[in-house]
Amino acid sequence: MSFQTQRIKNYLTLQFLFFLKDFYFSLLQKSDTENILIQEFVEAIGKNYYWHLYKISDYLTLLRDFVFWESREVYLTSMEKFAAGELSGSEFVNTVYYTILADKRESTTLETDFEKQARSELNPEIFQFSKIIKDFEFVLSIFDEEEPEISSITEDQLRAIIKKELPKIQKYFIDRS
Repeated sequence: MSFQTQRIKNYLTLQFLFFLKDFYFSLLQKSDTENILIQEFVEAIGKNYYWHLYKISDYLTLLRDFVFWESREVYLTSMEKFAAGELSGSEFVNTVYYTILADKRESTTLETDFEKQARSELNPEIFQFSKIIKDFEFVLSIFDEEEPEISSITEDQLRAIIKKELPKIQKYFIDRS
Protein backbone atom coordinates (compact mmCIF):
# COMPACT_ATOMS: atom_id res chain seq x y z
CA MET A 1 0.00 0.00 0.00
CA SER A 2 1.41 3.40 -0.95
CA PHE A 3 2.14 6.04 1.65
CA GLN A 4 -0.61 8.27 0.25
CA THR A 5 -3.21 5.46 0.34
CA GLN A 6 -2.24 4.60 3.91
CA ARG A 7 -2.43 8.27 4.84
CA ILE A 8 -6.00 8.57 3.52
CA LYS A 9 -6.98 5.42 5.39
CA ASN A 10 -5.46 6.78 8.62
CA TYR A 11 -7.11 10.16 8.06
CA LEU A 12 -10.53 8.49 7.81
CA THR A 13 -9.78 6.23 10.76
CA LEU A 14 -8.89 9.28 12.85
CA GLN A 15 -12.23 10.88 12.02
CA PHE A 16 -13.99 7.69 13.08
CA LEU A 17 -11.81 7.52 16.18
CA PHE A 18 -13.02 10.91 17.39
CA PHE A 19 -16.61 9.80 16.88
CA LEU A 20 -15.90 6.63 18.89
CA LYS A 21 -14.12 8.59 21.59
CA ASP A 22 -17.04 10.97 22.09
CA PHE A 23 -19.52 8.11 22.04
CA TYR A 24 -17.50 5.91 24.40
CA PHE A 25 -16.78 8.56 27.01
CA SER A 26 -20.37 9.78 26.85
CA LEU A 27 -21.56 6.24 27.55
CA LEU A 28 -19.09 5.89 30.42
CA GLN A 29 -20.41 9.04 32.08
CA LYS A 30 -24.06 8.01 31.72
CA SER A 31 -23.70 4.30 32.29
CA ASP A 32 -24.56 3.50 35.87
CA THR A 33 -26.61 0.45 34.95
CA GLU A 34 -26.30 -3.02 36.38
CA ASN A 35 -27.39 -4.54 33.06
CA ILE A 36 -24.49 -6.78 31.99
CA LEU A 37 -25.37 -6.46 28.28
CA ILE A 38 -25.11 -2.69 28.43
CA GLN A 39 -21.85 -2.94 30.36
CA GLU A 40 -20.43 -5.35 27.77
CA PHE A 41 -21.54 -3.03 24.95
CA VAL A 42 -19.75 -0.08 26.56
CA GLU A 43 -16.67 -2.24 27.11
CA ALA A 44 -16.73 -3.35 23.45
CA ILE A 45 -16.93 0.26 22.28
CA GLY A 46 -13.95 1.09 24.52
CA LYS A 47 -11.88 -1.77 23.16
CA ASN A 48 -12.72 -0.72 19.61
CA TYR A 49 -11.69 2.85 20.41
CA TYR A 50 -8.32 1.80 21.86
CA TRP A 51 -7.70 -0.65 19.01
CA HIS A 52 -8.25 2.09 16.41
CA LEU A 53 -6.06 4.45 18.42
CA TYR A 54 -3.28 1.87 18.35
CA LYS A 55 -3.73 1.35 14.59
CA ILE A 56 -3.18 5.01 13.80
CA SER A 57 -0.52 5.82 16.37
CA ASP A 58 2.11 6.16 13.62
CA TYR A 59 -0.16 8.57 11.73
CA LEU A 60 -0.58 10.68 14.87
CA THR A 61 3.20 10.69 15.24
CA LEU A 62 3.53 11.91 11.63
CA LEU A 63 1.10 14.74 12.37
CA ARG A 64 3.18 15.78 15.38
CA ASP A 65 6.37 15.39 13.35
CA PHE A 66 4.91 17.66 10.66
CA VAL A 67 4.32 20.47 13.18
CA PHE A 68 7.69 20.12 14.91
CA TRP A 69 9.47 19.87 11.56
CA GLU A 70 8.13 23.30 10.62
CA SER A 71 10.21 24.66 13.54
CA ARG A 72 13.26 22.55 12.69
CA GLU A 73 15.58 25.48 12.00
CA VAL A 74 14.82 27.00 15.40
CA TYR A 75 15.64 23.71 17.11
CA LEU A 76 18.77 22.93 15.13
CA THR A 77 20.23 26.44 15.13
CA SER A 78 19.54 27.00 18.83
CA MET A 79 21.02 23.65 19.81
CA GLU A 80 24.13 24.16 17.71
CA LYS A 81 24.66 27.69 19.05
CA PHE A 82 24.11 26.60 22.64
CA ALA A 83 26.45 23.62 22.26
CA ALA A 84 29.09 25.97 20.83
CA GLY A 85 28.65 28.40 23.73
CA GLU A 86 27.12 31.16 21.57
CA LEU A 87 23.89 31.22 23.60
CA SER A 88 23.42 31.35 27.35
CA GLY A 89 21.26 28.79 29.09
CA SER A 90 18.45 31.31 29.49
CA GLU A 91 18.53 32.33 25.83
CA PHE A 92 18.51 28.71 24.76
CA VAL A 93 15.69 27.68 27.09
CA ASN A 94 13.57 30.71 26.21
CA THR A 95 13.85 29.93 22.53
CA VAL A 96 13.53 26.14 22.49
CA TYR A 97 11.23 25.49 25.46
CA TYR A 98 8.55 27.91 24.31
CA THR A 99 8.81 26.66 20.73
CA ILE A 100 8.23 23.12 22.01
CA LEU A 101 5.16 24.23 23.97
CA ALA A 102 3.76 26.07 20.95
CA ASP A 103 4.39 23.08 18.68
CA LYS A 104 2.69 20.74 21.16
CA ARG A 105 -0.40 22.98 21.16
CA GLU A 106 -0.38 23.19 17.37
CA SER A 107 0.00 19.42 16.96
CA THR A 108 -2.94 18.82 19.29
CA THR A 109 -5.00 21.24 17.21
CA LEU A 110 -3.91 19.53 13.99
CA GLU A 111 -5.24 16.18 15.23
CA THR A 112 -8.79 17.53 14.98
CA ASP A 113 -8.32 19.90 12.03
CA PHE A 114 -9.07 17.50 9.20
CA GLU A 115 -8.93 20.20 6.52
CA LYS A 116 -5.41 21.18 7.54
CA GLN A 117 -4.41 17.52 7.72
CA ALA A 118 -5.53 17.06 4.13
CA ARG A 119 -3.30 19.98 3.05
CA SER A 120 -0.29 18.94 5.14
CA GLU A 121 2.73 17.39 3.48
CA LEU A 122 3.48 14.51 5.82
CA ASN A 123 6.93 13.04 5.42
CA PRO A 124 7.75 9.52 6.66
CA GLU A 125 11.47 10.39 6.54
CA ILE A 126 11.10 12.65 9.60
CA PHE A 127 9.32 9.98 11.65
CA GLN A 128 9.91 10.44 15.42
CA PHE A 129 11.46 13.91 15.03
CA SER A 130 8.86 15.35 17.40
CA LYS A 131 9.58 12.69 20.01
CA ILE A 132 13.27 13.58 20.12
CA ILE A 133 12.46 17.26 20.50
CA LYS A 134 9.75 16.69 23.12
CA ASP A 135 12.22 14.64 25.17
CA PHE A 136 14.04 17.92 25.88
CA GLU A 137 10.95 19.52 27.42
CA PHE A 138 11.49 18.19 30.94
CA VAL A 139 15.19 19.05 31.03
CA LEU A 140 14.46 22.57 29.85
CA SER A 141 11.65 23.00 32.37
CA ILE A 142 13.93 22.26 35.33
CA PHE A 143 16.66 24.69 34.29
CA ASP A 144 16.54 28.08 35.99
CA GLU A 145 19.62 30.23 35.45
CA GLU A 146 18.18 33.13 37.43
CA GLU A 147 17.68 31.04 40.58
CA PRO A 148 20.41 28.37 40.50
CA GLU A 149 19.61 27.25 44.03
CA ILE A 150 16.22 25.93 42.90
CA SER A 151 17.38 24.73 39.49
CA SER A 152 17.80 20.98 39.23
CA ILE A 153 20.38 21.28 36.48
CA THR A 154 23.30 23.60 35.80
CA GLU A 155 24.04 25.29 32.51
CA ASP A 156 27.08 23.05 32.03
CA GLN A 157 24.96 19.94 32.60
CA LEU A 158 22.34 21.24 30.16
CA ARG A 159 25.04 21.99 27.58
CA ALA A 160 26.47 18.46 28.00
CA ILE A 161 23.02 16.94 27.41
CA ILE A 162 22.46 19.03 24.29
CA LYS A 163 25.91 18.18 22.92
CA LYS A 164 25.22 14.49 23.48
CA GLU A 165 21.76 14.59 21.86
CA LEU A 166 22.53 17.03 19.03
CA PRO A 167 23.63 14.30 16.57
CA LYS A 168 20.14 12.74 16.80
CA ILE A 169 18.71 16.03 15.55
CA GLN A 170 21.39 16.62 12.94
CA LYS A 171 20.82 13.23 11.30
CA TYR A 172 17.40 14.45 10.12
CA PHE A 173 19.07 17.26 8.19
CA ILE A 174 21.49 15.13 6.19
CA ASP A 175 20.40 15.23 2.51
CA ARG A 176 17.19 17.15 3.36
CA SER A 177 18.37 20.75 3.33
